[in-house]
Formats: sequence, structure tokens, C-alpha cells
Amino acid sequence: MKTGHNTTTLGIPSPCRPLIMSAGFLLFAAAASAQIGGPDPTFDTDGGLVLPNGGVGEYINAIDHAPNGDLLITGSNWDPVNFTPYVGGLPVWRRASDGTASASWGTAGLAYVDLPDGREEGQAMIAQSDGKVMIGGVRWTADTCQLLFVRLLANGSLDPAFGTGGYALITGDPMLVPFYAGGTSAEKGVKALHQNSDGSYTAVGTTAPQGGQSLTLGFVLRLTSSGSLDSSFGSSGYFFHGSSQNERFRDAEFFPDGSVLCGGTHGATDNSWVMVTASGSYDNAFGTSGVQLSPTASTLGITSFVRDATGNLYALCKDLAFTEKRLVKFDANGAIVSSFGTNGELPVSSFDEGRVDMDSQQRLVVWGRRSDNLMFAQQLNTAGTELDYVYIDAWPYFPFDYDFRVRAFDEDGNGNYVFGGLGFIPSVNYDGWSIRLTTTGSNGTNEQSSPSNVLLYPNPASDRITLRMLANSSSNVDLSIVDATGRTVHGFQRSAINHAGTLELDLTGLAAGSYDLILSNGQRAEHMRFVKQ
Repeated sequence: MKTGHNTTTLGIPSPCRPLIMSAGFLLFAAAASAQIGGPDPTFDTDGGLVLPNGGVGEYINAIDHAPNGDLLITGSNWDPVNFTPYVGGLPVWRRASDGTASASWGTAGLAYVDLPDGREEGQAMIAQSDGKVMIGGVRWTADTCQLLFVRLLANGSLDPAFGTGGYALITGDPMLVPFYAGGTSAEKGVKALHQNSDGSYTAVGTTAPQGGQSLTLGFVLRLTSSGSLDSSFGSSGYFFHGSSQNERFRDAEFFPDGSVLCGGTHGATDNSWVMVTASGSYDNAFGTSGVQLSPTASTLGITSFVRDATGNLYALCKDLAFTEKRLVKFDANGAIVSSFGTNGELPVSSFDEGRVDMDSQQRLVVWGRRSDNLMFAQQLNTAGTELDYVYIDAWPYFPFDYDFRVRAFDEDGNGNYVFGGLGFIPSVNYDGWSIRLTTTGSNGTNEQSSPSNVLLYPNPASDRITLRMLANSSSNVDLSIVDATGRTVHGFQRSAINHAGTLELDLTGLAAGSYDLILSNGQRAEHMRFVKQ
């Protein structure tokens, strides 16, 4: 049971959580088990940066770290004011470990790929050991759409040894893939990218016929190291999954023997696993002829997944409720492990964006957003026990009241967590951003280790929950309960909390689900999460 959460506001450099203070504000120490720290002050002086413009509006989809520790970021840009969906390029930013732009990369740390008469988007990225950078994504024009692969040299220029002058466009029925769907990326396109031991590349994603209005298919394709389709793989370089129902591949695990495990959705409801051999065919030793469907009563398909050292799979799945997702554990064959959570599932309160990753210490990292201006990172062990949960309030980086999304995650060589995403005002502007949070992984940074000064119990709760203060404070405090969409559903006032005591909160009328209890004195706020049964 969690007794408290720490809130991280970008722009406050200290990774430590203060104790309850007697003057002016109220903050609570993190529990001793906390693993995620605050913004790393050695990264752009306060832990976060706003990316410089590559065009009118930018957003990011993927980040990776180069062998020397530099941070590489890619996505797309477009003009949300004049709504020019088929105009824009593919930006690739390179930042040193302190957040400064790399002078040897592109122009002032930005390389920009802009092909004529279209708009390009980077969706997946590999920082190769030889210094080159490989990007998979899509390209839109007014009347067609294609898969796009770009390879850059160590200085950010196009690699002439790859494709046609540094890029390869994959087109032709049925690989006319992602129809345009607004300012941010469509669901279709490249969702996972891998460099094989022989220098070739394997890409996984979702495709559809021209226009994208018909049946979707999951695809796996292989490119040679020079950017041409590898005719020895599948059918002329392709493997497709799907026929009578929509099939989507949203993530993949790549094995040393060249085989690929794809996770996604069958139809509109089923969690779907497909194992593809190194030669590009169904692996008949997996599931039923290479396919394992694992539906549950509460999930609507896999959005991302990771694999632990023993082969178990942990997938973030869509939930029947729009505002909540589920973390589901499967064995190596795609069967649900019922001993994990409740019947194999743990609820994850994410409004829409979200993903599960695994760090170098085999800890699960789930991230997403709780409301337009509040994001989160959750850390669990492989048994499903939560180790820490941190809120990330990013609005100080932006001059207006932006909506925020988390789109990308990577772990740097020191064990820090690096997130990336976008902030936007609809029909006004998009801005990409990145932050780095310290962890206790290998850099020695730890949060306040004294016992938590607040208890919230019982958790989960039914009709009532008790807030207990364990230290003195003279702050005037407002308390509110906020649901997963960021809507305040209950408000309380508690003035002059000046002694250790308890406060009982009535939860009658609240629907079952996850909520935040927010304590604020108008200057600072602390969040505590609880579950109403």
C-alpha cells in the first residue's frame, strides 16, 4: 500500500522532497522505497528543456541515447495555424548530457529532413554503435502515403550509402500505409525498429490500403543495410498479418535469432500476439500457428509491452474505460499469468497516452498523463509491487496553458529516466520538450528517506478514507479529490493544521476507480493516489 506520492514540478532543481514545514507551505517526504527522483539539475540547469523550432509546430515520437551519452530526439513538425498537413519535415535533435545542443550535429544541434511536396514524420529511432542514426516513420503527400526510412551520418547529414541519397520510401499496394489523422501521428506506421547483427533492419507496425479507410494489417519488413527490401524475408521483404478483421501491431520484441514477437490488437477487442520467424513466416511453435489471442473482460488490445529476463511479457492494454489502462502479465507463450495483480491485471490511471518500458534493473516503468497538465511515471517490480510513483507538472516550461502528452522514454547510461513529448494549444502551436528524472539506479541520487509524514488509509477504500498527519504544520490547506480526467469531484477545506491528527473524508457517491487527493495551500501542492472500490 502506498502512503504518499511526490510531485515533480519542472523548474525546481532539487531532487529531494522536503518534510512538512511550519511556515508557508506543505510538502510531504517520499516513502523510503522511492526510486524516482526529481528533475536532474545537471540537464539544461533545471532538468527539462523546450526543443528549438524546426518549423512552426513540433512534437516528438522517439528518443534514444548515442554511445557517447548524447540524447537523440525525433518526431515531426507542421503548421497548426494554417493547417498544412502535407507540409513539414522530420527534425532530429542532438543534445549533450548537460542538455546543450551538439555543435557537430546539423545546424546548432538540429538536423532536418524535408523532402519535396510532402510531410515527413519520425516514429522510431536507433542510435547505432557506429555513430549513424536510423529512423523509421511515414511520409504524407496530398494523394499518397509511404513508409519512410532515413539514415543519418554522425554529423547529422544524410548517409548517401543508404537508399536514395540517405532515405528509402516503401510504397505500392498494400504498403500505402498511414492516412493522415490530424496534427499528431496516426496509429499506422512504424511502431518498432531494430538493427540486426548483420547490419540489416527489421521494422514492425500497422498498415492499410491507400487512404487508410479499409482493413488494417500488421506488418513486419526487413531492409538490407543499404536500404532496399530484403527479398529473402517473407514475401519480397514483407510479412503481413490479417485478412477478415483489423489487425494492428503496436510494439515488438526482437530476438537474437532474428525472430520477432509482435503485440497488438485483433479486431476491436482482443489482445493479440504473433510470432514471426527469422525468415518471415508464422512460427508454428507459438500459440496456434504462430498466433495467440488473450482476450480479457476489461481490455481492448495491447498498446506496448516489454519482456523480462525469464521471458514473461508485461503489456499495457487499452481499457474499456477511456481514462484507464491495464498492465497485464503474460507468460512467454502469451497466456495470462493470473497470479499478477487481480486475474493478471493491474489498473493504470492514464488519460490516454501511455507506455510500459523496462529499465536496466528489470524494473517496470509505466508512464502517461493524468490530466492535460499533469503527467506521471510509475515504477514496479516484476511481481507487480509498486516501488514509486511520481507526478510531473510540466507547465512552467511553456508560456501558455498547454495540453501535454508523453510520447517517448529512454534510460541513459547513468540510470536516469528521460521522457519526451509535446505541449500544444489546439490550432495555435505545438512545442516538443524533454526532461530527465534522476533515479537511484546507478547515479547515487536518492530522495528523502525519512518516513512519510502523511498516511492515507485504508487504500483501497470503500465509503470513507482517513488522512493522518504525522508531523506538525501551521499551514492552511485545501484538499480536493480529482478523477483520472483531472476533474475535481470533491473539495474540502481544513484550516490551521497545527498538530498531528486525522481527517476522515466521505467518499460516498464516488464511482469505483483511481483518484488523486491533492493538498494545497495555494503555493504548493502534493498528490496522493488512492483507489475507491
